[in-house]
Amino acid sequence: MVGTIEFSVLVPTYNNVKSIGNTLNSIANQDYHEKFEVVIQNNYSTDGATDAIEDFIKSNQRENISYKHVINSELVSMYANHNLAICNSSGKYIIFCHADDFLMPDCLSILKKKISELNYSNRVIIAGDSLFRSYSRTFLNNKGLSIHGLHSGELAISAIVNGGGLTPSGTCYARGVFKYTNDQFILTKHKLSPSDWTTLIVQLFNGAELYLCRNLLFVRVDASTANEGVLYKEIKSVVKESFELLKENLDNRQFQLLKNYLFSNISGTPNISYLSIMKQCGFLSKYELVKFKFQYVKCLFSFGKNPYSLSSRLKSKILNVL
Repeated sequence: MVGTIEFSVLVPTYNNVKSIGNTLNSIANQDYHEKFEVVIQNNYSTDGATDAIEDFIKSNQRENISYKHVINSELVSMYANHNLAICNSSGKYIIFCHADDFLMPDCLSILKKKISELNYSNRVIIAGDSLFRSYSRTFLNNKGLSIHGLHSGELAISAIVNGGGLTPSGTCYARGVFKYTNDQFILTKHKLSPSDWTTLIVQLFNGAELYLCRNLLFVRVDASTANEGVLYKEIKSVVKESFELLKENLDNRQFQLLKNYLFSNISGTPNISYLSIMKQCGFLSKYELVKFKFQYVKCLFSFGKNPYSLSSRLKSKILNVL
């Protein structure tokens, strides 16, 4: 239920006894003096984190902060835990902070100012920069495009589809953006599937907007959800599931636009990897199959910064050997 408070800070956690104290300290020590809530969604932790959280709450009471420590009765998937945190929160804007990250002291104050400048939009998603996997790598700036500021429509969707999503941790969501996805992240079967990426694309197609600010809102020096070391076959399976879910959650017009953005994105290079998976899923029309084959051959024999060219692939193999 949505209440009168502006912010809910959501902390999904599972066996983070070593780091949860730093995370909660960063939230408790905000220079923001208005009331806000902290929802700690404990995913059936067994490493002593539960006691550590209770001890922290007892010794860190603040007049403007209300704590809600919710312990799951059984272990659920990572994004199911995120969804439970959303369900148990009441703020108009929700900020995730994973239990191995921490917020900068002025995070909520900066977000309050940005939200005010955006006329308290109920369809905005705000992200600051990061020490790890910065969104600057997602929003390509090689076409004279401004990275910072408000992004929506084709630019936002194309950048996210081709460049990657925004991690929930450190990101502020107007609660209204989740109405496009049944008040939750879209759940997946594969544990590595990027639920945040799939959900964000659906939200953007239905009118959500991204505001990317220059400020460092939180510190994330690692990623517990990163897919390093995962086999290529698994990655293909993960992306395939994501496209199947997008097919289910977008209407025909939106899904066609999605394919168009893969053929011609803001970097000027077709996303051959994703298009080949679309082909395997049977999502390309006869015309698109011909277009894909043409683009594939064209990319093979092109030069410059093209990851699909023969020269780029040869360079990659040589570097791997070295």
